[in-house]
This record gives sequence, C-alpha cells and structure tokens, in this order.
Amino acid sequence: MRSYSAAAGLLAAAALVPSGTDGRTAPDVPPFGEMAAKDFSPLDCNGEMNNGTFTGCVSWSSQNYDTAAAVTIPCGVCVDMDLPGDGTTNLHMQAGLDIQGALRFPLNWKGTIRTPFVFVQGHLFIDNDAKVDADNIDGFTFIIEGTFHQPFFPNAQNSESCRGMSCEVGKKPFVVAGGQLHVNALPDTCPTWVPILDVVRNENAVVATDYPKPPTPESGCTNLIIDSNFDTGYGPFYSGLGSEESINIGGSHDGSNSFKVKKRKKSWQGPFVDFVKSGLRDCIVANQTYLVEAKVKVSVEDPSSGKAYSNCHSNGTDCLGLTIHTANADGTPKLRWNNVRQIQSSNRHYDDTWFDFTAEVYFIDEVLADDSLYIMMYFGGPETGIAMEIDDVKMILPTPDLFPDPSKGSVCEDLVINGNAENAPPHKFPWNFIGNRDSSVTVMSETVNGTVNNFFGIRGRNATWASINVELINDCIVRHAQYTIKAKIRLDSLDEQDVRMVLKTWPVDPPPIPPFYKTESVGFGGISSCVGLSREKGWFECSRQFQFTEDHETATSIELSFMVPDDEASDIDIDNVSVVRSAAPLNQFVVSNSVASCWGAGATILQTSHTLSREDENVLTVESITDNGDSTATIRTTTPVAKPSSEADGSNYAVEMALLDRNVKIAPESDDSINPFHGAHFTIAYTPNVAQTLTGVHLSGMGQQGIFGRYPIHLQMNGNIEGSDISRNVVRGSNQRCYVVQGTHGVNLEHNIAHDTFGHCFMLEDGIEQNNTINYNLGSQTKATPEDGILSIAESDMFSATFWMSNPLNYLQGNIAAGSEDTGFWYEFLELVRGPSVKRDPEYAINPSTSPFGHFKDNKFHSNDGEGFKVYPNGYFPETRAVFENSVGIKNKGAGMLLHNSRNLGIDGGFYGDNRMQIEVDSHADDVTITNVGVGGLSPLYQLQAEGGGYASHCPAHRAISGVQLHSFLRFRNSKGYVLENINFSEFGEGSGCVGTTAIEMDSQVRDGHFDAFASVQGLTFAAGASVKEKFNMCGLAGHDDFIGDLAINDLDGSLHPNASGTPGFVVSNSDLMTTFMEDGACKDMEGSCSLFCENACYRTLNFAVPVASDFDDVVMTVVDGVTGKSADFPGYFEKKSTVVDDVEVDDTYENYGYQRRRYYSPVVPYSSNYTLKFTKSGADYWPMMVEMGWEDQPACTPFVDDTNINFVIPEANDAECSNLVRNSGGEKGTFDNWMHSGGGIKIHNSGFSGSFAISSNGRTGSWQGPGQFLDVRCLSTVGEQYEIVAKFKLIDTATGVEEDCDPNQKNVNDDSICPRVSFRMRQLQGNTIGDAVEVKYAYPMAEAVAPFTSGSWNDLYGVFTVTETMAAADSIFMFIERAKPGVDIVVDDVLIQPTVQGCSNAIYNGDFELGDMRYWKTIGNSEIAISEPGHASAYALKTTRRDQFWSSMAHDINLDCLVEGEDYGIDGYIRLMDSNGAFVNCDSTLTWGVNSAMTNVCPSLDMRIVKGNITEDRHIGQVTQPWNSDSDAAPVWNQFNSIFKADATIVNADSVTIFFTRYEAKANIMIDDVSMKPIVPKDPAQLVSNGDGEAGNTNYILTKGSVLLDVTSPGYESNYSFVVSNRAKASDGISQTIDNTVLEAGVMYKLHAKLKLLMPSGVAYDCDPTANLGLKKCPGVSLRTQNPSEPAFTRPVATVQGEWLSGGWNSIEGFTTFTTSELMSKGLMYFIDGAAAGVDMVLDNIELRKLDITPSELGGGTATS
Repeated sequence: MRSYSAAAGLLAAAALVPSGTDGRTAPDVPPFGEMAAKDFSPLDCNGEMNNGTFTGCVSWSSQNYDTAAAVTIPCGVCVDMDLPGDGTTNLHMQAGLDIQGALRFPLNWKGTIRTPFVFVQGHLFIDNDAKVDADNIDGFTFIIEGTFHQPFFPNAQNSESCRGMSCEVGKKPFVVAGGQLHVNALPDTCPTWVPILDVVRNENAVVATDYPKPPTPESGCTNLIIDSNFDTGYGPFYSGLGSEESINIGGSHDGSNSFKVKKRKKSWQGPFVDFVKSGLRDCIVANQTYLVEAKVKVSVEDPSSGKAYSNCHSNGTDCLGLTIHTANADGTPKLRWNNVRQIQSSNRHYDDTWFDFTAEVYFIDEVLADDSLYIMMYFGGPETGIAMEIDDVKMILPTPDLFPDPSKGSVCEDLVINGNAENAPPHKFPWNFIGNRDSSVTVMSETVNGTVNNFFGIRGRNATWASINVELINDCIVRHAQYTIKAKIRLDSLDEQDVRMVLKTWPVDPPPIPPFYKTESVGFGGISSCVGLSREKGWFECSRQFQFTEDHETATSIELSFMVPDDEASDIDIDNVSVVRSAAPLNQFVVSNSVASCWGAGATILQTSHTLSREDENVLTVESITDNGDSTATIRTTTPVAKPSSEADGSNYAVEMALLDRNVKIAPESDDSINPFHGAHFTIAYTPNVAQTLTGVHLSGMGQQGIFGRYPIHLQMNGNIEGSDISRNVVRGSNQRCYVVQGTHGVNLEHNIAHDTFGHCFMLEDGIEQNNTINYNLGSQTKATPEDGILSIAESDMFSATFWMSNPLNYLQGNIAAGSEDTGFWYEFLELVRGPSVKRDPEYAINPSTSPFGHFKDNKFHSNDGEGFKVYPNGYFPETRAVFENSVGIKNKGAGMLLHNSRNLGIDGGFYGDNRMQIEVDSHADDVTITNVGVGGLSPLYQLQAEGGGYASHCPAHRAISGVQLHSFLRFRNSKGYVLENINFSEFGEGSGCVGTTAIEMDSQVRDGHFDAFASVQGLTFAAGASVKEKFNMCGLAGHDDFIGDLAINDLDGSLHPNASGTPGFVVSNSDLMTTFMEDGACKDMEGSCSLFCENACYRTLNFAVPVASDFDDVVMTVVDGVTGKSADFPGYFEKKSTVVDDVEVDDTYENYGYQRRRYYSPVVPYSSNYTLKFTKSGADYWPMMVEMGWEDQPACTPFVDDTNINFVIPEANDAECSNLVRNSGGEKGTFDNWMHSGGGIKIHNSGFSGSFAISSNGRTGSWQGPGQFLDVRCLSTVGEQYEIVAKFKLIDTATGVEEDCDPNQKNVNDDSICPRVSFRMRQLQGNTIGDAVEVKYAYPMAEAVAPFTSGSWNDLYGVFTVTETMAAADSIFMFIERAKPGVDIVVDDVLIQPTVQGCSNAIYNGDFELGDMRYWKTIGNSEIAISEPGHASAYALKTTRRDQFWSSMAHDINLDCLVEGEDYGIDGYIRLMDSNGAFVNCDSTLTWGVNSAMTNVCPSLDMRIVKGNITEDRHIGQVTQPWNSDSDAAPVWNQFNSIFKADATIVNADSVTIFFTRYEAKANIMIDDVSMKPIVPKDPAQLVSNGDGEAGNTNYILTKGSVLLDVTSPGYESNYSFVVSNRAKASDGISQTIDNTVLEAGVMYKLHAKLKLLMPSGVAYDCDPTANLGLKKCPGVSLRTQNPSEPAFTRPVATVQGEWLSGGWNSIEGFTTFTTSELMSKGLMYFIDGAAAGVDMVLDNIELRKLDITPSELGGGTATS
C-alpha cells in the first residue's frame, strides 16, 4: 500500500506552488494526484452535440477571440477552426484554452497552438490521415507552457466536483473533465510497429585510402641498403675502436668468407657501419622501418685462458645485440643510443655455431639531417674475450610484396599483414613484440607432411601479456562491420589454458591519464574460442566474430595481440592470423508493406534491441520506403547499423521496427529550468460512461517526475468508459510513466508506442482496474526512475517495468516489452486496492491477488535488464488456473519468465531462449504447469551476434544457462508441485558452445534438506544425441551439505530415461534412501546428473511431524519392507535458520524453536504390500512425544502405497515416561532441549530455583509469548485421568535484567501486572492426507500464579487438570507459559506435570488455606484476593482486597468428577466481613437483597455459576441463615455460612461449575476460611430430613424463607438443641429444606412430624388454635412445594398441629401422605414449615419425614392427605 507521508517529492512540489494567474491561490497537490471530489458529467448545455449532432457551427475567425486572455469556447457553441492550416498559423493563447462547447479542426490541419493549459469540458475534434513523413510530422502541435499551477474551475454544472472551488491540475495541464475527445490522427490501417522480416546486406567493399603502402627508395637507390657477404672485402664494415678486424677466409657457415672482430676490450666493440662515413645515409628513407638480418657466430678467443664458453652460452647473459648510435653537430654534439635488439636468454646463441640474427631499425628525420656527424650501427653485447663473426648482412627497405596490393583486390579484405609469417622470413614484419625483458619472438619453421611452414614463436615469457601484436588497417574499419578474427595457436602447457585475442584501441581523443587506450577481449567462450589449449592439444584454430563500433572507426590505431590470463610462462606459437570481414553494416530492412502507405521519408523509426542489452537499439531516419510487390516493403535508412535479428533468422528471434513520429503532437515548452523533469501532462479524469478517442498523437517530453497523477496519458478515476480507444499514440522522452490507467475500466489501449521513458510505462495503477484491453503495444528503453524522482517509498518505479499490471482481470495480447532497465512484464498484485481507488471499494471486496484472470496471450519480452516476465513478490492465487499463453521471452538478462510466491498458474505454448534462465518456477510458487513450450539454451544465432558484436552474453558466466529451473521445496508443505508436459528443449549442453547448460535444472537451494516439490514430466524432447546431464541436472542440489537425498520426480513416459527406452519411472537422488526398496538393477545411472532413473517405480511420501527438540537429532524413521526384509533409516529434518550477531552468523533460536516448528520425517517409498515404520534411536524403539502423520497426494502412477500397506508402531508409554510429562524440567542439562517458545525466543537462565539453570523466554513482544514444550500424548490418552502442574517462576525485564512483580489477582491480560499462566494448544488432524484440515483448540488456565506473590523470589504456578476427550484425541499438545506483560521474560524452573488424584472427601481444595497460598482459588468480577492472618482457628484465611461489583468475589471451581448426578452436597464454612477500609463489619441476616431496595447491610449469599459452552447459569445455593454474631477488630467473631445443592444433570454435565459469593455491597470485602464441600449422607428412605434435630449444633441444610433469622437454641425436645425461627415479618415466613425425590416411592405412605413451640420475642408463650384455618390463631403446618422449569410452583399442606394446644410446651405437627406423580417427577421438591402469626417465633425440633411400612388403606386414625 502507498504511504501518504512518504511522497516527499509531492509535498515539496506542493509547497512551492505559485499563485494562479487570476490572483487566486491554487490548492495544494492532493495525495496521489487526486483531482476531483466527485465525477464530472457531460454539460447539458451542449444539447445534441453530446449525441453527435453538430449544427450551426461558427468559424474561429468570426469570434474575434482575445488570445491575450483565456480563450473559452462557450458551452453550446460549436467552433470550426478556419485559420490557415498550412503550418503557418501560430496561435499563442497566453491565458489558456477552455473548450466547454466544441472545437473542430479541419482534416490534416497544420499549425501550432501555444497555451498554458487546455481544458476539454465539451468536445475536441482533430483528424489526420496524412502520411507520416518529413512534410507532415508534428504538423499540428500543442505546446503547453508555463511554470504556474493552473486552477481548473469547471462549468457551474460540475462545480461540486471541485467542492465549489477549483480543482488542482498542476502546471502545463491538458485535461479532459466531463468532455469528450474525438482525436483520430492516424488511420486504423497504419501499423505503429512491425517485425523485421529480413535485411538487405550491403556487400560493397570498403574503400580505404589510408592504408600501409610500400615506401619509395631515395633517388638512385634501391631497397637494399646493405648487402655484405665479405667475399670481396670489408664493404662498409669495420671493427670498433680498440679491437681487431679481419676477413676469415672460408670461415663462414657456407664456406665463404666472413667478417671477424677479436681482441675486444668492451662489450660494445664489434662490427660497425657508419652510414655517414660510408655514404649510405643518402639512400636511407626517413621514418621507415628497415629490416636487418645477418649470420652471426661468437666464440671464446683464447680457450687456454680458462674461459670455456661465453656468458650467453652459459647463462643467457651478455648476448648479441644491435645498436644505433648517432651524433648531430647542432652546436654541441647531440648523442643518441638506440638498443634496437638484444638477444634474450630465452633464445640465446651458442658458441661456435652460426645463427640467424634479425632486427628492425628506424631512422627519424633528425638522425638523417645534414648535420649528422655519424650514424653508426654496430653489433655488440658479448663480454671481453669473445670474438664475433658476421656474414650475409643485409639491411632492406621493405618491398611492395610486404604490403597490401590494391591491384590484387581490396586492401580491406584482411586487416592483418603477414599473419602467416610467410611474407618476410626470417622477419616478423610488420608484427611487433610486447613482452618482458627475457622474452622474445622469432619466425620459426617446421616441416609438416613435406611442407615447410613458418610461424611466430614466442619464448621466455614471464608475463601473461607477452605476445606479438600488429596494427590493423584502420581505414578499413567502419562501425557495425563484422569481422572474423582467426589464429592458429599452440600453447606449450601441461595444463589446459585459455588464450584470448585482444584488441587495443587508441582513441582520437585519449583520456588525460593512462591508460591512453582501451583494451577488450575478442569474444570469449563458445565452441570456436581459444579455450583449453595445451601441449597435448597442439595446434588449435581459434575463430571469433567481432563487430566494430564508432570508437573503432574513429580510433587513431587498433592493435591485435594475444594473452594467456592464467599462464605467464608457457611458450606460444601463433600462425595464420587473419581479420576478415564477415558482414558489412546495413541500412535496408524488409518489413510488411503495410507501412508503405503511411510511413514516409524523414520519419523517425526505432529498431529494437536484438541483444541482451536494451542499449543496443537504433533510432533511425527513413530515407525511403519501397514496396516490393510481394506483401513486403524495404525501408532504407540514412544510417547503417549492425545486422539485427529478423524472421529470416527464426520467427521467435525477430526484433521490431516502430514508428516514433506522428503528425499531431503535444509537447511542453522548455521553460522550467528549475524542474527539468517537469513536462506537460495529459489527463482524462473523473468522466465516467463517456467514450474517449485519442489516436495517433505524439506526446513528447511529458510527465512531471515525482508528482502523483502527472503522466503523459492518465486515465484517472473514470470508472467504466467502455468503448474508449487510446491507440496508435507514441510517448517519447517521458519524465514519468507512459500510459497510466487508474480507477478506469473498459478501455482499449492498443497499438501504442513508448520509448525512452522513466518509471513503469503501460500501467494499471491502483489494482481496481478491470476489463481493459491492452493489445499490440510496444515499449522500449523503459528506464528506472532515479531515487530523487520516486513518487513515494511505496512505489516501485525504481525497478521499472514496461508493463506493470496490478489486477489480473485484464486482457493482454500481442504486446512487446523490448528493453526495460528492470522487467518487461510485471504482475504485482496486492491483497487490497490502493490509492484513491480505495474509496471505490469501501468493503475491501476486491483482492487483486485472488481475482479472476483475463488473459495473457502472444506477448513478447526481450532485451530486458531483469526478467522478461515476472509475478513478484506478492504472488497470484486464482481459484481457476491462470494460463499464460504463447509468450516469447528471449535475450533477457534475468529469467525469461519468473513465477514467484504464487499458486495455480500455467505456462502454455510459446518459446523461451537466450535468457539466463528460460523459465524459473521459484520455491514459493506451486501447482504450476508448463505445457507445449519450446525452450532454448544459447542459440547459434545469438552466439554469433554476441561474439561478433561484443554484446553481453550468458555464456560464459558464473552460472550456466538453464531451461526450466525447479526448486526442491514449495511454499507450504501441503503445496502441490509442478507438471512439465510436451516441452521441446534445444541448444543445451556442450553442443551449444556453452559448457554446463542444462534443460531442466534443480536449483541448489534447500530449505530443510527434504525434497517436497513433487513434479511429473512427460512428452519432453531434446536434441538428437543429447546427453543425460544436458537434459537434467541436480548436481548442485545433490552437493548441498543439508540435502538428504530424497528427490523423486515422476517421469510418466520415460522422457528422461538415460537409454531413451520410453520406460516410465521416477528420477530419484542417487542415494540408498531411494534405492533400498527397489529391485537390484531397476535404477539406472543418469550419468553426469547426480541422479538415477528407477524404471516402473511408483514412489509416494508419508510425512511425520514431531517437535524440533535437539533430543531428536539422532532419531530416525526406520522403514522395513515386510516382503523383502530390507530396511532404511530416514533422517529427520527441519529448516534451521540463522542470524547475524556481532558480525557472526549463529543459529537463530527464535526461529528454530518456535512452537509451530516441526522436525519432519518423510519416508519416500515405492510400492510394497507391507511396510513397518517406527522411530528408533541408536537402534532402539523411540517415541518423540507427539506425531502428526499425513500422506502426500496420490501420484499419477500405480500401484502406490496407502494406509493398507503401512504398520506404524507406537510404543506403549511406561510409568517412568508419564511420571513427569515435562522433559528437562529446569534446564539442568545447561541447554533448553525439549523447550520451545510460543514467541519471544528461548534461552538458558544461569540461576535456578533448585539448581544452576532455569528456562527463560528471550525478548517477548506479546503477552501470549513464552516458553513451552510438547507433551507426550500417549500419557494423556485416558479421559478422566488427573494431572497436577507445579512450577516455579520469575519475571525479569528483558532490557534491564531487573526482576518484576506481578499480581495474581489481575485478570486483565492488557494490564502490566498480569501474572503468567499455563495454557495448552491441542491439534487434531481431521484426515491423514497432507492439506487436510486441522482442528486447533486451546485450554487455559491449566495452572496459574498462586498468591501471595513474593517480590524478589521464586513464585508458584499451580493447577490440576483432568484429561478431556479433546486432549485424549489430540495428535499434539503444546504446553506453554504465557500472559506476562510484553518486554518481560518468563523464567521457569522445576516444571512438573505429574499424575495426581484429587479426593472427593472435600471437593473444596485448599479450603483452609493452610498452604499459605491461594492455589485453586480465583476471582469473579473485578476483585482481588489475598491470604490473611490469622484464620478461623488456624493460621490463614482468604480475603478479598478489592470488590468493584456486588458479585465480585473469591471463587472456586468444583471438581465435577466428585459429583454424582442426583446426590445432595453441602458447602459450609466461616465468614467475616470488612468495609473498604479493612475494618470488620456486620450484616443483617434477616435482610433479603433487593427486597425493599435493600442493597446494604445484607449478608452475602453463595451462588453457583454453571457454564456449558456459551451458556452461563447462576444459581443461589446458600447464605448466612443464623443471626449474625457481632464481629469487630476488638472482638473477632467468625460467622458460619452453609448451603445445599443437588448435583443435577445440568451441573454434572457442565464444562465448569464455580462457587462464589454475591449480593453483597460493592467495595466491602469478604474473608472466608475452613470452606468445605461434602456429600450429604445418602438419604435413608426412612428419614428424608437432614439435620432435622439440630444436634449438630448448627443450622446446616435448613434454609430460611422470608427475612427470618434461624439459629439453634437449648434445650431441645428431649435433646440438646432445637431451632428458633425469629424475626418473622409475615405468617408465610419460616424454614424449608429440599427433599430428594429420587428415593421416594410411588404409592407408599410417608409420615411428616415435628415438635413445635410458639413464643413471643420476649419469651412469653404464644398460643394457637389447631382448629383455626385463618387469622392470628392459626397454627403452623407443613406444606410440600413442587417446582419445574418454566412452570408455576405448586404447594399443598400435608401436616398440621394435632390435639389440644399445650401452652408453653412442646406440641406435635403430624401428617401422612403419599407423593403425587408430579411431586415424584418434579425438578424441585421442598417442605416448608410456616403459618404462625407474624412476629411470633417458632421453636422447632425433631423434624422428620419417614417412610411407613403400611399402605394408605392400612392406615387408621390420624390425618392423611394425598
């Protein structure tokens, strides 16, 4: 998404906006160049013109427009231009042109309109069908001028679109807003580009005038200056001063005389000739080379002197040399010495042996001047005592046979003279030698098959560059001419070495500092290059193509030499060197004759690049076009160029010719020197449902770099404008983008050209654009926007693409991307639309990355610096496969096509060749099909082009060319792999001249070492004789240290079979893992590919996921074939990631030990009927805590293994393994083995609770993050088993290392004081095939921090859990400790999860709090709890310290396993109350919460919260029933509470049941102790009332009715205690108790009985009348009440006072009854005792409900009710 704040260039531009010309301030540039607040509509005042009817038009001239002011064509007015259209009209509308009506120009009108803006709110007509030639190009030109931002004030009808003000359109705008364009400036039949069909070669010979010519001897002289054989005397020679000379009669090599010098005292003494003294000077031609040759012998003068050999003979020093020494008078003699040649040790001469000596001398004018005193040439060099002899001495001016002879053909036929060393032996003329001091070159000879052959021999090299060199014939060299440079070379090296032919070019304007020349190798690499030469190889002919450039054409000198880059010592022999023209430059191109009618002379055309470089294009001028009469035409250009590729070279390789001119032009004035990259901009904006036509216009220098919305052509936020035609235009020299479609749909963008532009070119900007047709457009030289011109950090124009598509639902066909600085076609899809289009998708309904696909057909991409086509980086994931059809991708520096991070894509048809990689299916792209495609490596065509032109090539390179590159892994483990079908591979392998190229290459990158990019291939074809390694290569992958060797690719028809037998099978890694289960001999070696072909195999993979703990490093998956007994151990693997710490790469513990990470085991096995699989470690069975198992997809072959063939062994867990489910519970190994994290990293803490170490998180950034580990699921497989979690913990600030406190009462996870808890994450696979759904559930808290928290110490985590069905069914359970504030590390030690049994004798755990902590207790509502001292008859109690609501309370979860459905349970304990300040207070147990608005002083009640799923029910179960005993700080008193409840089905089947106190005023606090829950003794059917005699000394199980007080008193009826019911406000106030109707029997008689006294509160006896039914004298009685959900209660009396009333004494209440069906089935059945007059206390005892052993019919007397 874009960043509004990042558009630095935009904001800067806005800040500098000058005032408008009318004095009003232009508004700031809005984000993204948004222009309007709402759409513009066609102006109603234009009436029928909007329907295409234009009548009553007036002439321009008749309107008398003042062009010094803004010119407005009024709405409803049609104006026809009638000014001269011959090109002489120049209208300067100084304040702008606003077309609200209609402006129409005549056909082919020519003229110039200069204006600061053009606004089209009405209609603009321009028509042109003239030929695009010198007479018409730019004939009609709009020049947009000015540097001020122009406010656009729309017609009143559309004023709200600009918010009643002006719209911001910037400077130099051409804006269509509500109006309509009718611009047809190029016929529909005129092509804008065509492929080059062929070329016409220019074979005319180059005519050279400046070439080496033979010198002319001086008058009266011949070429032979010296010719001395000493047979007739000394000739011009004499000996050096101080030595003796003589003629040695018959002493020469051939028996003739020789000249001898002896008694030499100096090394320079020897045979001399003085050209002045001898008169030879007059025959010497100045500034010419002379060839000197002689026979020479040296010898020791006096062997008796003890000197046996000369130094040269012995050690190669002091050898013979030739020197020129001259002196000129010129006042003071000027002396010169020139050591012409010194024989080096590499070709030393030996004593007493005649040898050939050659040299070349050169005499400058000054040496030969008349004032020359002497010009001496002498032989010297050997030391004293060595005699010298010479014979057959010659000095020759080179003769004509050593120079090019025009009479025998073109002197430019071969640019090298004497390349075969045959012209002037023993001289190397005109070759020179460059080398180290001890090296030398001579013309040598050898006899081969009876023929003597001369060659250049280079000896004594100790530099790589030691070589012969020769100057080429410069005048023959013209740019774009291609030459074949050949040489035969023999290198005397034991090792193979490469030899390079090198050109050294001296430019006409040399650089100011050395080197003053340019050095370049002549094409290196390929089958004819000088590669791998050695002594064993012998002579080798190197042949390379080279194309000369302008630099060569204008150079002052070009030299050819040789170099051995990696060898500076071996001797080299060179022969038959030639530089012969192979192709002349050309300027005629054969194309379709459709251009003949509309392209003309003078037009500028583009020839797109035919190389890897976009720079190798040519912008040319048409000289003429000739229709050839055969549907072709020949274009002749004014400038010759190098031969480009054409259809004659192959239809896939043809490049294009594009027309860069038009007759109508829009361009900016060059008047903005401050902003040189700000041209004009053209916008059709916010005009929906209006079809626009803009064809045949040249937009030059448009766009404003760095400002959103300022583009050459911008279709901005128009919505649907179906029928719009933006075609046949050309954008050249754009400063920012080209054709930008934004928020616009239904446009035809066709046959357009773009050249030399910045940023993305053909562009869909926001990702909302759909159903646009983008056909047959061409873009080239798409340049990256410089950093200071980027629109914002969110834009990617710095990686420019010629076609940048942000939504796939568009239709692209026949387009050409012919040279981008980055990418040709770039599909970059986000998950949301962006920019102003977000407002048009407010519900985010459009997801470009998953949108349907339009189509992509017949497009071509070549000569791009990056990829030809790419989906990158966000990817594309269509539901229906998106297929890219019939694309051609050639000569891109990157991949031809790159599919990255995507799914469900296809490539069908087309051709890819001469790219670095033809098709790359990246590791993050899966489910990709490649079908019916041609894939080429390095074509012979491009090999020659690159070699000859010196163009960049992919060969040689650091990595070999590949056809289709696949990866060993996919995006996800459940991703689908690749399908390769019907692919023709060509030009791979050594036969292509590019060693190492491979048709199908496995990328060497691995993720985790496992191969999971499953692929199938069939219908693959290769060049005849192609080797296996040329077809398939996985050596890079196989050589990776982490690869485990389990590649398996299904070859459905044997396309890759090494013997081409057509037998199907699998290509597999050459590893035992892949061959163990195959029959012997079934797997064939695929030589050179590092793989095997297993015939008729059908492999399938079964994946096992386990934790990544290092404990499992040595664990393997052992697979045994039950049929053959063979076994293999498959290693585990996972992606180990690293990071850099202090410049050192280390394991990334955060990444490697996240809880989501898994170690995998993936046996890949062929079919067998019976496999056994088990985990083993060091040969013993092993279990890795948990396992998630899943099959890979079924292969296309059969039969394959499935569940029926697999026996997976799960060893039974033993008691020791389940005694503590936490491994390495405190890090005592000093490592965090087994521990992982849920975020926040993991590390060892070097201080533990009970040892030296603990486990710590490491940099938590989220509350959910913390340490954890997987639990052994085998131990948690039994539902109902209980486990206890115990752990110690600390919290440490990550940044400071300071220990932190937390509050166990805090439940708000966002509060910084929150304490950690233990949680479980449980995963259960919903199938056993990879990709099947996984159910993930969480359980928490499994354990919590126990209060009180002790600062600065280790604190406790505690919890007990029961294994649930979810846990038992889980495939994996991850326990983790989380929920402390971010930025704090959780440190844990001694973590135990161990079996436990929670007893049910008291189901309230830690109810006496004598552990000194709050384990098992929690809070409900906004409350905090703490341990208090002292407790009730003990050390500790539990209290709330903050209660914000009346229901806020301590709480306790009941162990549901202790409950038996239908049983009664009692909960009782002791309680004290405190106010908000902590002072103890009292309550009134007679008050009922909410009755008469009572909200204070009411005693708390005990409730039960029952939770099942998302349903919560609260039930009242108990309260304080006795009168409250006054409590205070001074006189502490604990009061008792009690309750009784029946464990019905709702409770027993609940997810949780929690007891808590409620209905007590907020802010006041509660203290409790000795809380217990016990089952009530099962009811004896003979006595169904609990505690009916009060002998327990309490009121337990007796409930009050109304606002009464219930207490025990003494004595009772013949016992210690009885109940007193006081404070009765109403007659209905009394007591009650639940009756367990599950033990009642139908039809059986029951007796109800109680003893009763009535007293006034003063203690005075009160009498009632047993016969009274109403009034104050009515006696109490017993009633039964039934209650069912959603039904009213039903009450019936069952017992009354019997006999006479005994005043002040005990009376009997008695009755007999059977229970009705309704009572037996009711959900609630209770008895009530009430009915005494209000204010009278009831004293009760011996309350009974008993079963009688008689039937109702047997009952006699008494009262019976039923």
